[in-house]
Amino acid sequence: VLAPYTLGRWQSVGRGVALRRVEVPNSEARVFMLRAQPGTRLPAHRHTGAEWTTIVAGAYEHEYGRYAAGDLDEADDRHAHTPVVDRAEGCTCIVALTGNVRFEGMIGRLLQPFVRL
Repeated sequence: VLAPYTLGRWQSVGRGVALRRVEVPNSEARVFMLRAQPGTRLPAHRHTGAEWTTIVAGAYEHEYGRYAAGDLDEADDRHAHTPVVDRAEGCTCIVALTGNVRFEGMIGRLLQPFVRL
C-alpha cells in the first residue's frame, strides 16, 4: 500500500520504538510507520486532531480495546490512551495524524519537546 510514496529511514524515537516518515503529497495528515518492540508501553497521550492507525503486523492494546494486524484504530481529542504493545509479537503500524500528540503525566511532559510527531 505504501509503494507509491517515498519512505524515510527508520529512526529511534524512544526505547524500543522507531518511526519511519511517509511522504504523502497534498495531504492534510502527517503519515508515518511506527514499529515497537514486544512489551513496549507507550506514554499516555491524547491528540489535538484525528489519529488513524492501521496495524500491519503484531498488535497492541489500550483503554479502548485490542488491535491486531488488519485492524484500524481511530482516535481524536476525546480519547486519551496508553498503548501497550503485544509481548510476543511487537507491533508495526501505519499512522496518519492531523493535529498534534500531547503526552500526559510527568514523564510524558518531559519527553514532549524531544518527540515531534
